[in-house]
Amino acid sequence: GVLPPWIFKKMPSPKLKGFTLIELLIVIGIIAILSSLALSNYLKYREKALMSAYGIPLVKACASEMAAYCMEKRAEDAPSVVLNASSFPNCRNGTAITTPAGNLNMTITGALVCEASGHISGGAVVGLIEGNRYRVICSFQNQSLKCDILQSNT
Repeated sequence: GVLPPWIFKKMPSPKLKGFTLIELLIVIGIIAILSSLALSNYLKYREKALMSAYGIPLVKACASEMAAYCMEKRAEDAPSVVLNASSFPNCRNGTAITTPAGNLNMTITGALVCEASGHISGGAVVGLIEGNRYRVICSFQNQSLKCDILQSNT
């Protein structure tokens, strides 16, 4: 028997499929850049969450205690009274409070004046956990208490 001519045709060699080293390095570089962005955002959110979990309750407790005192026990005969933060157990002005997130330092800024109407005007209670880039500020504004988490200036 004679073999048919198509058998003697050169069979195409299989092409190697895959990625070159340069392509792999580019992909690895892109992944590294994206993960560095994600990690820095994660750390910011984590610090803010720690302030939310440990900073706000303690700072707000101090501010709320002063507001409650002003509403309930203010001296009736005086038109306004300047509050002394050291007389309130929840307010540890200048003393670090140990929390699972680190030491929280609370400071009173401005003059906290208890007005004749029973509300506090001016001033704020500020809390900062050591090593955290955020701070909690509870301020007395327009007969209300407002607490925020803001980025520290330091």
